[in-house]
Amino acid sequence: MQHEIRILVAELDGAGSFGFALMKTEELDERLLHQLRELNISPGEETTLDTGALFRGLPIKLIIAENREEAYRLIPTADFLITKGLPLRSEHLTSAHSLKFIQFYGQDHREVDFVAIKESGIPFDIYARLAHSAVAEQALLLMLATMRNLRSGEMVVRKAENPYELKYSRYMFNWASLPSIHLLRGSTLGIIGMGEIGIQLAHLAAALQMNIIYTQRTRHDAETEQRFSMTFHSLEEVLQLSDVISIHLPLVRETVKLISHREIGMMKPNAVLINTSRSRIVDEGALYTALTTNKLKGAGLDVFDIEPVKPGHMWEGVDNVILSPHVGGAPISCHLDDVKYAIRNCLDHL
Repeated sequence: MQHEIRILVAELDGAGSFGFALMKTEELDERLLHQLRELNISPGEETTLDTGALFRGLPIKLIIAENREEAYRLIPTADFLITKGLPLRSEHLTSAHSLKFIQFYGQDHREVDFVAIKESGIPFDIYARLAHSAVAEQALLLMLATMRNLRSGEMVVRKAENPYELKYSRYMFNWASLPSIHLLRGSTLGIIGMGEIGIQLAHLAAALQMNIIYTQRTRHDAETEQRFSMTFHSLEEVLQLSDVISIHLPLVRETVKLISHREIGMMKPNAVLINTSRSRIVDEGALYTALTTNKLKGAGLDVFDIEPVKPGHMWEGVDNVILSPHVGGAPISCHLDDVKYAIRNCLDHL
């Protein structure tokens, strides 16, 4: 009989992709239904994997560790480790005699000693998750739409307006005379929260030749900063120096209304604020006041204090804000594809 293959999953950052990907839709209880709603997943949407095909007919046992202590205890018994948010150092690998491969899930692994892993001889891979890319792409979309004044331009074309009664011709640049159209190239992007999504956004912004600055509790190492040509600053400095500010933080007690009247007052009057994270990190009332009194050029919002927004909501008549209905969060297909990649990569190292 073939040896049971043990894949240990230590996904300790709260994302929970493996749990959602492997649960059975017909067994959903109220707790899981609530969690699905938190991820914007419809109960009718496909949320399971064909584990038979994915596991290649092999006797796979998938073990999900709930905390660090459990993960460290189980590492010596594992054939493969898929990990996100688990600090790994040499002492955690000394008894890992069965471990054939480590799949790092995501790109932010500041508490991992890669020198020790290389010295152990255990091969590893670092995977940039699609689920994080989805949010970063939504942030970039809102940045472009806001900086290029897309909403006003789209409405002029849709209504076939000719506000300056110009003669019709085959070619006329900016015939609506839209103001304040700016490039991202050469502008300064300030990222508040340089975790997984922040890193993905920095990667996209670097390709657009933006200047990247960031702030967060723990500064990245010099190698990461050099790779994206980004520099670390305090929150106040990021607010003062940035042309575009994008928020990528969890909602915890310390981040509620982190951006309010005082912080918005530090920003450039022609700056743009993007929020694809959690609405309550930004004081909606303060942002509304700044946008409607021309204290800020614009904003791009994918999250709101109450979702769905109600008829007559505050943003309905505000022209310098781009809105999307909380679609930045990755669809379940991204989570499923992330899980498939990680498991396939492990089994390729048998």
